[in-house]
Amino acid sequence: MPLSPETAHALLSDATRIRNLCILAHVDHGKTTLSDSLLATNGIISPKQAGQIRYLDSRPDEQQRGITMKASSIALHFCTTQRSPLNANELVPDEYLINLIDCPGHVDFTSEVSTASRLCDGAFILVDAVEGVCSQTHTVLHQAWTERLKPVLVINKVDRLAGELQMTATEAYQHMAKIIQHANSVVGTFYQSELAEKDLVQPGADHKGGDEEDDDDEHLYFSPQQGNVIFSSAIHGWAFRMHYFARLYAAKLKIKEEVLLKYLWGEHYLDPKTKRILGPAQLKGRDLKPLAVQFMLDNVWAVYEACGLAVTATRPGHVDTEKVTKIAAALGLKLHPRDLKPSVPAAALAANVLAQWLPLSTTLLVTAVQQIPSPLAAQPLRMPRALPMLADAVTAATATGDAAAIAAAEAVRDAVHACDPSATAPVVAFLAKMVAVPRSGLPQNAVREASPEELRARRAEVVRRQRAAEAVAAVERSDAAVPLSDDMAALAVTTPEQEQETTEPETDLDGDVLIGMARIYSGRLEPGMPVYVLGPKYDPLIAADKQMQHVHRIVPDALYLLMGREVLPLPAVSAGAVFALGGAELENAVLKTATVSSTTACASLAGVSSAAPIVRVAVEPRNPIDMPKLIEGLRLLNQSDPAVEVVVGRTGEHLILTSGELHLERCLVDLRERFAKCTIEVSAPIVPFRETITDGIPQPQFQVAADSALPQGTVEQSTSNGLASIRLRLLPLPARVRALLDASEHQLKAIVADPSSTASVNSACAFLRDLDAATATAVAEDDDAKKHATTWRALARNLWALGPKRTGNNVLVNEIPEYEGRGTWVLDERWSPSTSSSGAGSASVAEWDNTVVTGFQMAAAAGPLCAEPMWGVAMIVERVDWRVAANTADGDDEPLVQSDQLLDGIDDDAIDDAASDVQSLPSSRAATPSAMNTSTSNTTASATVGAFIGTVRSAARAAFLARSPRLVLATYACAIECRDESLGHVYNAVAKRRGRIVAEDLREGTPYYVVQAVIPVVESFGFAEAMRTRTSGGASPQLVFSGWELAGDGDPFWVPATELELEDLGSVADKENVSRRYMDAVRKRKGLLVEGQKIVKDAEKQRTLSKK
Repeated sequence: MPLSPETAHALLSDATRIRNLCILAHVDHGKTTLSDSLLATNGIISPKQAGQIRYLDSRPDEQQRGITMKASSIALHFCTTQRSPLNANELVPDEYLINLIDCPGHVDFTSEVSTASRLCDGAFILVDAVEGVCSQTHTVLHQAWTERLKPVLVINKVDRLAGELQMTATEAYQHMAKIIQHANSVVGTFYQSELAEKDLVQPGADHKGGDEEDDDDEHLYFSPQQGNVIFSSAIHGWAFRMHYFARLYAAKLKIKEEVLLKYLWGEHYLDPKTKRILGPAQLKGRDLKPLAVQFMLDNVWAVYEACGLAVTATRPGHVDTEKVTKIAAALGLKLHPRDLKPSVPAAALAANVLAQWLPLSTTLLVTAVQQIPSPLAAQPLRMPRALPMLADAVTAATATGDAAAIAAAEAVRDAVHACDPSATAPVVAFLAKMVAVPRSGLPQNAVREASPEELRARRAEVVRRQRAAEAVAAVERSDAAVPLSDDMAALAVTTPEQEQETTEPETDLDGDVLIGMARIYSGRLEPGMPVYVLGPKYDPLIAADKQMQHVHRIVPDALYLLMGREVLPLPAVSAGAVFALGGAELENAVLKTATVSSTTACASLAGVSSAAPIVRVAVEPRNPIDMPKLIEGLRLLNQSDPAVEVVVGRTGEHLILTSGELHLERCLVDLRERFAKCTIEVSAPIVPFRETITDGIPQPQFQVAADSALPQGTVEQSTSNGLASIRLRLLPLPARVRALLDASEHQLKAIVADPSSTASVNSACAFLRDLDAATATAVAEDDDAKKHATTWRALARNLWALGPKRTGNNVLVNEIPEYEGRGTWVLDERWSPSTSSSGAGSASVAEWDNTVVTGFQMAAAAGPLCAEPMWGVAMIVERVDWRVAANTADGDDEPLVQSDQLLDGIDDDAIDDAASDVQSLPSSRAATPSAMNTSTSNTTASATVGAFIGTVRSAARAAFLARSPRLVLATYACAIECRDESLGHVYNAVAKRRGRIVAEDLREGTPYYVVQAVIPVVESFGFAEAMRTRTSGGASPQLVFSGWELAGDGDPFWVPATELELEDLGSVADKENVSRRYMDAVRKRKGLLVEGQKIVKDAEKQRTLSKK
């Protein structure tokens, strides 16, 4: 039934009457069509338009493409009946408010799934009955597991099994049983992974003596007997659970419903003679149908068979009107004579019968009420695991010993876990994302419809004024003075107040406004109530005045209930509600996500994780005068999309970073049409690369001279003043070590963020143990690693730094013989400030230690090929000669350059400028004779320190080029589903994009092939459209970022050199070096020198005329 603001407020005040759920699925598995059927129950759309209008896809590009691009929330009012507890014969209404969030299924919008799942307590997981469990289904199942949602499996599009695949009821049962088994196996892997993690934390524990949830894992899996599996056809409007047929046949067979429900799914059969249930071993060769087929699917298939859609139909393609009428009469359904006309499609007739018999909306809403827990029941189970930061805040407060902080943290934790809706409980809400809505769509700006009484009063007022004006005109025309009554004179004269009222300008309602989509976990929130907006980096143990950038005090103007394309005003919200928060102050306080609380003792409910953006473009207005509009539009875009990043480059260009091509298109449409509202120019997509080295033979121009004493790949360079030199070599990291560094990225960032804490030291020691084990395994298994076994076995002990930005997968190794305490990465094993001698002269190691690390960071951040970060490179320092006397003015031994000053300022885009600056330091310090007596040694040492940074970087780049460099490409894992007739076109499309086929599997029981491929990101633009064009819409790829791979074309500096290469390819190399093309394109974009490029192609002689 329709939902009014009064009813919504009443239901939101009772957490037991609320159900918060989201719909998750792979793309094109029927989420929005399913939502339409639910919306029709509330009168939002017509039931006849359900599945066609796609109401929650409110964007024009969503309607055009037929896919969902954003998460949309809507509240539904569901009223059912139950027996009165006072009188068993009396039925009383039972009302619920169901907050439904329709989420995108495309991989580019995974962040929308993450934000929606944090707000919900349960999820409908849709699976196409034909396609089965797909790649994105794995993702949404994992998201539901991470957020501790109660999942319900909905096997949708069952009608395709009968009509498209022409399966019998028995074949369809076997096919759907495998889908349930596949989904359970995915959930089982999550459960086993969690047990393995617990075993790592508590070795030897059996994990069977804990709470009930750990003891019994049966409730984690999908089972029709438990009621968490629904069979449906959203486009035909029908759905059922096994409980309906169990209740129907229990009365006929005089069997208890619980007993029949136990055997209604699985390999169980009914003996037609004895009416006993048999197992597979008791069949004795008899051909009996399983109970699920006999009692459930045969009845559904009978309708499709009567409509000529099933393979078992007597006359396929022809409707058996007599049989359809008989089935409708047996089920008590009403069919109008026009429904049986020959002009009515058979699918529409079948949908009419099944939708009346097994209405989809009733089945789903009843399941939501019965299977999805209320916030009051869900939060005590979900919050300890979904929001562990609340318990961590209590632990941190306990460590400080502050009784007030401990009490405040415990009050917040207990209120959230208990879903306390009282006004005295602290308000804690998580703002998942900012939503852009039209300003005119807000309730306070909407035009209120006048009541009939107001319309009659306005009409009477207009009539009186017209009569008064006519009377005045008559008096003016007549010669005799006819006095007017006081009322007539008053109506005829327009007062200044009336003129001002008629000429008052209307309020500007153009543009969009941002409101926050949130879930309140505890307390009661009202408009005008002061609250704190806490950023993701907020720490409750630090005083608020010391972290003003992370905490803001605001007063919300209004609260709303999200209703798809509209919003309803709310006077207040209590714990458990999903709502929207509005106000001008909110836009300035929230960037993407935030925590809203009435107390600063609340921990920040950290922002949900999302995939790192991989595609970026530069934007600028076509008309420079529109630059302020573009900047404001970029700000709104950055706030409204949780997955987009808007940054300003070193050159001042505005960059938009997105998850993929489709995500980029949506952002650009929003920027042009909604936020900036101006014409913009967009650059070609910018894709990141990486640079690495191999053990191959470099090109001749990079090989060492025959008379050189240094081996290949080893470089020795000195500063321009000759007072410092370094000898180093570069090696490619073993694949196992590189994988460990990539997997430990978050761990390393935590260590670098707080290196002095005990937790960071323990984590660093654990990482070094893992690194030592990885290097030992690599030396034992990798033949290339065995060549440098001595270096790899001592890697954990000699690890000096990681880069770039101190957390990358490149390592700096210290193999200086005289260096005391080589491994300086772990804090409790740092070198002491002792003196080491190397070369002519001695000095404190601290004077040049940080310069080596900084030079390494700069080299790792920008390689020599095209100034892209290095990838999987080990830089081994063999010797450092430092011939500068340490002689400070104060006589102390403080280092000349502090580590934090050097490392924290590194910028990937400023490498070339920094290198030129440090190289010019020695020549810029010209000492006068008067100053030489006091600070000559200090000036020389400082200049040498700066120059030595550039020397280290220059040596690393030279060693890099001497080790056969390679480009590393970002790659997409591509999943393509197609029929056999489109398979050849799929292979051609992948090959044209320089991709490769990884696997090809035929989905059992269907004519569909699933092709797994890998293609470079740089070649992926337009791939989806090209695939649809080549296959006539028969295949559509799903692209997921999978990592980095070496470019298959080899060395970017390769040219034909041998006789065989010159004979096959010629001196100009008919075969294109794709790596060289990629490298030159990046260098050109960054303004670097491109070798062989003609600056002037067609120069003409300039005509010079002499002046006379």
